[in-house]
Amino acid sequence: AIMQGSVAHAMNSVMVNFYERHGNIIVTEQHDSITIATNHSMISAVIKSMSEIMYKPFDDMDITMPLKVSIGKSWNK
Repeated sequence: AIMQGSVAHAMNSVMVNFYERHGNIIVTEQHDSITIATNHSMISAVIKSMSEIMYKPFDDMDITMPLKVSIGKSWNK
């Protein structure tokens, strides 16, 4: 339960930090995944930003998280 709560806390931190940088472009969050909708021209910048935030979700802790990025025209592809 401690690990599950820690991951949930990390995801909450990621979403808050991402929202502060990019506004409301998060479509959904489920467990350890976040779906984002953005313009094609912003894909590289959004991936870079999200990667930085997700890899190290807490500024004051030396904890890193694995990251996998997928890109598609539709969230289910």
